[in-house]
Amino acid sequence: MNTDNDFEDEMPMTKKAIVDTCMKHGLYVVPELNDVLYLHYKGFSKICELDEYINVKTLWLNNNAISTISGLSTLVNLSTLYLQDNLIDAIDGLDELCSLETLILSNNYISSISGISNLKSLTSIELDHNQIRNFQSLSGLTECPSLENLNISHNKIILENNNENQLFEILQKLPNLKVLRMEGNPFVRNMTNYRRRIINILPELRFLDDAPVTDHDRRLAAAWKVGGKEAEIQERYKINDEKESAKKEVMRDFRRMKREALISSGKERIEDHPELLSSDDENKETLMKDKYRRLSELEKNDTTGQKKELKA
Repeated sequence: MNTDNDFEDEMPMTKKAIVDTCMKHGLYVVPELNDVLYLHYKGFSKICELDEYINVKTLWLNNNAISTISGLSTLVNLSTLYLQDNLIDAIDGLDELCSLETLILSNNYISSISGISNLKSLTSIELDHNQIRNFQSLSGLTECPSLENLNISHNKIILENNNENQLFEILQKLPNLKVLRMEGNPFVRNMTNYRRRIINILPELRFLDDAPVTDHDRRLAAAWKVGGKEAEIQERYKINDEKESAKKEVMRDFRRMKREALISSGKERIEDHPELLSSDDENKETLMKDKYRRLSELEKNDTTGQKKELKA
């Protein structure tokens, strides 16, 4: 969390203070003309006097001393709200923000997720480095199935009595999740087959913690779910075979392009470059042998000529 040194001396959020900040950042003094407000690092302890800023879409309120989310009801066009690094312990005061898409609440004191049921447009919420301690405290997330990005990393969530199914039930109600970060919680270290199980639960997931979820990851997780570790190993062999086949196909295409270019140039014969022939060409082996024989004879003749020159 922040210390007092992180922001300027505490000051009330007055109309004048807001206008002064707008002028400092080259914004408009007429509230309705602004679509962004920079009110971070000011030491504000309360959100107020924002009623006239009805067209603001992005609001920066991070790194203040705000303890309660309030005073935002008129900002119906707000799509991005930065409230990280404050003193907030509960999510509330957001019911009117139907256009909100991104909510940043990292580094606060929130212990339970609630108050987001009206945020029908919300796709991203950042709640890392808070005080969430159990799966039950995450249940409020199910009120917002539109979520695509969820960050609850570095909280204090523990695994109690093998109750991971409680987490799975919550995640299953978030079918649109593409990015999920939960690293830094004690339960992640204690849950067996953590990554495999999460991937199987979320069909749209593309990033889990610090690593992407590839199509191969998904295939391996699906195989593990059906047949355990042995099935996963077999699927891995299959994937490796597919990769090798793909590489060979690329090389065949490359040789084919070079072969076609050689033939179209009319300057050389394909027989002099048998390495460009397809591997299933019945003449390739014979032509390769002939080429190596010719090269060997040329090398032998060059060596003999060099010896004669040295004797002379």
